[in-house]
Amino acid sequence: DEWSPDRQENWVTRLFAVCLSKPFVESLFWCNLYDHDAAELESGGLVSATGHLKPAGQRLIKIRRRFRRPLGELKLSGRLAPPAAP
Repeated sequence: DEWSPDRQENWVTRLFAVCLSKPFVESLFWCNLYDHDAAELESGGLVSATGHLKPAGQRLIKIRRRFRRPLGELKLSGRLAPPAAP
């Protein structure tokens, strides 16, 4: 399939899900903020050449908002749970 805004959004969603699941990933870097003629990946920016935010950019905003606040207390169960205090 050809690269499209919808395919880019799908790719971003899957890539970030994998990266965010890894404790050793501390940051991610996006090469091109906007689409331009000198970009290595044509249409790889998060903002179109006309200045509109693409679906992938909107998805990243949603992901960022989700992780802006703490997720809550870590709850372990089974063999991963720490031993009970005596």
